[in-house]
Amino acid sequence: MLISTSRRLLILLLLTLLSAGLIPSALAQTDISLHISELNIESFPKISLFAQVTDDRGYRLLGLTSDNFRILEENAEASGIEVRETTVGSRIVFALNTNFGLRIRDTLGNSRFDLTRQVLLDWWRLPEFNRVGVDDLSLIAIDGTLQSHSRAAVNLATALDHHQPTFPDEETGYEFLFQALDFTADRPPNIGMPSYLVFFTALSTPPEDTTVMNIITRAQSNETAIFPVLLGEEDVLDQPEAVILNQIAEETGGQVILFNDDEGLDQLIDLVISQRTQYSLSYTSQIIDSGPHEIKVQLIIDDTEAASAVRNFVLEIQPPEITLLQPPREIIRSSDDPSTPLDEIQPTSIDLEFAKTFPDGFPRELTLSQLLIDGVVVNQRDAPPYERLVWDLRPLLQSEEHTIQVFVVDSFGQESASDIHRVQLEVELPPRGLVAIRPALGSLLLALGVLLVGTIMAAILLTYGRRPLKIA
Repeated sequence: MLISTSRRLLILLLLTLLSAGLIPSALAQTDISLHISELNIESFPKISLFAQVTDDRGYRLLGLTSDNFRILEENAEASGIEVRETTVGSRIVFALNTNFGLRIRDTLGNSRFDLTRQVLLDWWRLPEFNRVGVDDLSLIAIDGTLQSHSRAAVNLATALDHHQPTFPDEETGYEFLFQALDFTADRPPNIGMPSYLVFFTALSTPPEDTTVMNIITRAQSNETAIFPVLLGEEDVLDQPEAVILNQIAEETGGQVILFNDDEGLDQLIDLVISQRTQYSLSYTSQIIDSGPHEIKVQLIIDDTEAASAVRNFVLEIQPPEITLLQPPREIIRSSDDPSTPLDEIQPTSIDLEFAKTFPDGFPRELTLSQLLIDGVVVNQRDAPPYERLVWDLRPLLQSEEHTIQVFVVDSFGQESASDIHRVQLEVELPPRGLVAIRPALGSLLLALGVLLVGTIMAAILLTYGRRPLKIA
């Protein structure tokens, strides 16, 4: 078929514009997949999450920085995003459909189960899977659970090496696959840890549609990618029975793999290894209200953009609880020194301290603390240390009862007050006027009395000393 000159020119122009980047490529918009984990809000307002960024083959994209990510919190862009690469491991369920389909042997006498066992033993011997505590690994077969949530691949290798399947004649493939999802129903040990179900099977009779949809729905709910590994002839993928496995794989984020004895499972192993490290994103949230909230993440790499699904979370923010620490029951102000000014009668002030706790589990700073005496603010702090307040006693010169209470505001704007505490203030003023000299007055009078008596006695003695003696 001939193409007209004008159409050739139009095609050439479009290709030129596309290569120059003047026309956005639709393919470039869909090559990258971005998935985010559930949110970690234990240190709120610090929020952290993991971002899984993959290319069209399922491999993780390397070398991304904070410049490549945007976090939208309630449609407002968050600032101060920190990005680092973190090893989270992987949760893998190895499900072996060991019915009659895996009993079939090749020309060398090896059964499909033998081939499966060997390729898995080779997998678990890799240095990347020899580290204990990194992965969460389960191994199940039709005959039962061989290993459940083991943190060491060597445990699976030992169990599989000693396992002798019974190869039942029943069609159990899809029911078994549905049950295998029990092992990814709970949260993984690490936030951000991807979950895989590697399903070794021969072709099985198609189940009811509801069963297939139940498998897909449950896998999506568990965020588990299903990778069916088909054991059979080279044309097995062309069989009608393979369509269902393709549907399950595609809708859960996995892919069907035709087992090849020469290549093994190198492609799947490389994919899993690449995803054991994820991008950790953290930022300080600006949300201060209780209730449901949502965030999503956008990825920008040159002219390519991708966006995650929305993640919802619920905050239950409560006011802090304030407790006065050892408040006094009685305060006595007194002085025996009449020269003491009234405003210097001790004590002139007392320090009051309080403790704060956060029942919502989100520790945070205060922005204001106030000391209320009889309901009136007498001291406040708008900078640390907030937990120490001073009560000035100098204006108080009468004995009476007072009430003490602390009021605070935290960084979320939550207000709280302590319980009211009652204290008795006793004021003993220093003596003034005659009262002030009364202690010395008695001594003075006594001294004057003694002096007077002495004077009288001296006068008497002098009088008798001057009188002439009578001569008989």
